[in-house]
Amino acid sequence: MTEEPKKWKPEEKPVKQAVAGKDYSLAPIVATKQVTPPDPRREGRQLMAKMANAYITSGIVSDFGQFPIYEKFALFARTPKKFILTRQVGGIAVPYVNAGFAMKVLNFAFNFDISQEITDMKLVETKVVTKNGPKTAYLGAVTCKFTFHDPCTNRDFVRTVRSSHQMFLSPATTPDDAIKSAISKSWTLAAKSFGLFGDIKDVDREEEVQVKVETGEIYQPKEKDFGEF
Repeated sequence: MTEEPKKWKPEEKPVKQAVAGKDYSLAPIVATKQVTPPDPRREGRQLMAKMANAYITSGIVSDFGQFPIYEKFALFARTPKKFILTRQVGGIAVPYVNAGFAMKVLNFAFNFDISQEITDMKLVETKVVTKNGPKTAYLGAVTCKFTFHDPCTNRDFVRTVRSSHQMFLSPATTPDDAIKSAISKSWTLAAKSFGLFGDIKDVDREEEVQVKVETGEIYQPKEKDFGEF
């Protein structure tokens, strides 16, 4: 009796089960996506930048005392271009920052805990000879003592700056405006004492302009005050 040939079937291999204590080599490998935990310091800096921008541009006040002062200063290590202004003085392009912007940056850095004391003030009337003839000029000079308090470290920082402003009278100004402008400028000088706005400082050009202002050759426009920011 002839045996019938066996039909071919694919070879069946036993499948190992993933059981505790057994071989897992044949268990399926599932790729898992690694999730990077959030960086609290980075999130804090992003929040600080958001709050600073809201205050500087829109006047939205928050509690800025929660951030370290060195990080707040680092935020303004480079002055934002939109706050760098330029004025033509005697044909010289002079970059500067508005005094109101300097006030806001310092208030942000020290959470509004700032005092200003005027220790000396002078107003001098002088006659200067200009290319358009003799004119009366008023030079206002002030010495201001600032005390800044850092809420994070509970430290006080004292800065004493001397500021001046020379101007000619116009129908819209009085001699006292020279004093007011000098006081306004003192905020910018105090900010510079912390290294702020150092990226736009042009010493040679500032000195050149100052000489022309003092001799009355050119008129230095009055800077806006805080209310006009």
